[in-house]
Amino acid sequence: MRLLREIGTAPALAPWRGFEAFPGPGKANDEAVRAYLCRTLASYCHPVGTCRTGEAPLPVVGPGLRVHGILLRTHRQRQSSGRKPT
Repeated sequence: MRLLREIGTAPALAPWRGFEAFPGPGKANDEAVRAYLCRTLASYCHPVGTCRTGEAPLPVVGPGLRVHGILLRTHRQRQSSGRKPT
């Protein structure tokens, strides 16, 4: 936080600098800043999953990024089959 404040008060940033909104100038000592950070910090990570890719029977996604076991039929395919949509 000290480094962030030092960067924020650099003379080169003066034309764009407003005021320190958070934690604010009232949080000047290390204990107050640490307490603020403990109360407010949160993870912004976006957890995602992974799956095996390839042509063997175990992969979920094939080389063309198509999910194994899912068949999507297009409107054109339905028309050419002669079947009416249900």
